[in-house]
Order: sequence, then structure tokens, then C-alpha cells
Amino acid sequence: MKNHGISIVIPVFNSAETLRQLSSAIQTEMDKLGRSWELILVDDGSRDTSWQRICELSKSNSQVSGIRLSQNFGQHPALLAGIRAAKYPITVTMDDDLQHRPSSIGALITELNEDVALVYGVSVEEEHTVSRNLSSRFSKWFLSNVIGMKQASNASAFRAFTTDLRESWFSLTDSRISIDVLLSWSTNAYTRVTVPMDKRTVGKSNYTFTKLLRHFFNMILGFSTRPLTVITVTGCIIGMVGLVIMCWVLFIYFFGSTSVAGFTFLASLISLMGGMQLVGIGIIGQYLGRVYERSMGKPVYQVQAKTSNLKLDSNDSST
Repeated sequence: MKNHGISIVIPVFNSAETLRQLSSAIQTEMDKLGRSWELILVDDGSRDTSWQRICELSKSNSQVSGIRLSQNFGQHPALLAGIRAAKYPITVTMDDDLQHRPSSIGALITELNEDVALVYGVSVEEEHTVSRNLSSRFSKWFLSNVIGMKQASNASAFRAFTTDLRESWFSLTDSRISIDVLLSWSTNAYTRVTVPMDKRTVGKSNYTFTKLLRHFFNMILGFSTRPLTVITVTGCIIGMVGLVIMCWVLFIYFFGSTSVAGFTFLASLISLMGGMQLVGIGIIGQYLGRVYERSMGKPVYQVQAKTSNLKLDSNDSST
């Protein structure tokens, strides 16, 4: 995809200290690549001076534009807002904390071609805490091997993809979205490249354990109905085990002693079956809750303001 322009989309949350350095590094890399480009910074309800900094950058550089959301909707809705506003054929997404190096953008877009529509930039070394790295590995393994989302093992917030993949997302009404899930719906033509990533030196990660857990379940429930299948199969297996135990109890009763031993075992089995039933009901309830939320028309995000150099579709200010 030589000479194609690049739209770089970055969700911003309380990152006023890093934006100037990040914007400068991106401009340096784009000058090296010699391509048309734009930088779209999406302020996701920051409580610091991030929006003021975005406006300053936009005034000093016409290639930098900004979108301000009315509140904190989350990283993925903020990304969606920026991706929908992108005007060039290639879109790159990255974080605002300087861990993703702008100098690696060229390595990602080089891999894009007629056979590859999506490229993930995966770090050489784990860049987060041990607990977060372990939870991330488990999440990727579970999504890839249990849920069937093969791209999950390579997923990263540092991505490059052909912008036309977004065409099937414009009718999206689910407020609990995942960009990686949307991309997996749009293409199977993906690859990964290994890129260096830096340690965070300013501020701290906004991803708490609760947010990570919520995102994990959003990806599970938002990708497919396979969790329902897993629960159904598990229920059938436990039911078969229960049938075998019932036959054993009847055999002992009629052909052995009149008292049936193993109360602890039976009580444990009943507790297990009861727990599985509650889990199954809970998963079904989550799916029904999503259907209910969609019926209410809850917006994925709400645009409060934008910089003067950015054009938005009139239908995209409230989605």
C-alpha cells in the first residue's frame, strides 16, 4: 500500500503530559515515511487539561485534530469515534502513554497488502506488571482456544488496518464494544510484527483489575454465543455423571446394604450442579441484558466538541 495516507487514532485519558511529545514523535516518523497523514486524538472524558492540550496542538498543526467525548465511555468506544472520523485508507491505533513507539508505525504498515488487511504490533517483552501480563496471557489463550477468536493471541492496542474494514460497523448499537472483536468480524487476513515497546514513565495505567475483567467478559459475550454452548455441554456431562451415580445408588440399595454411603460426595455433587445452574442462568442473563440495553438505544459514545479542522458526519455526533 505505497503512498496511501495514514490516519492515526489515539484515545486520550488524563494524558496532558505526554501529548506534545507523542505528537512530535509521530510527525517525525510521518516525515520519514513521506506520506499524507492525520492524527486524531479522542479525549475520553479526561479530568486534566488533555482537551486544552489537544486544541493547542490542533492550532499549531493542521494535521492534528481532536474529538472530545461528553464523558468517559471507555477506550474502545473512544477508538470507534476516531476510526469513524478517519479520512485516509490506512488507520493506525496506539496508546497515549508513549509505550507504543511512533517509529514502529512504518513496520506495521509495510505488512499491509492485498492479502493482509490487519497487522498487530506485539511487544518483544511484556511491558506491564507480572499480574497483568499473566491475566493478559490467560485471556488471550481463553479467547483463542475456548471462544474461537483466533486473532486474540496476537491482539494488541497497537494496530494498523485498512480503513474500509470499518464499513460494517456504522450500524453498531452495542455500547460495550471491542475493536478487536469488530476487526475479527471484518477480516481473517491478519498478521503480527514484533516491535519494541517502552516502559511507562508518566502517570499510571488507567486499566484497573475491574476494568480488565469487564473488558474480558465483554469480548467473551460480544464475540459469539459459544459460552452458551460450553454451558450446555458441561450441563450434559454433569447430567450423565448424575445418572451414573443414581444407577449406582439404586444398585447398592437393591443388591447391597440398605444404607447408601458417600453423603459428602453426593452433597458436593449437588452443590456443583447447583453452582453450574447459577452460572448458566447468569450467562443467559448477560446476553438478555445486552439485548435489553440495545433496545433502549443507549449511545456507544457522545461527541461533546471537536476541533475546527475535523469534519464529522452529522449522524456521528451521537451514536
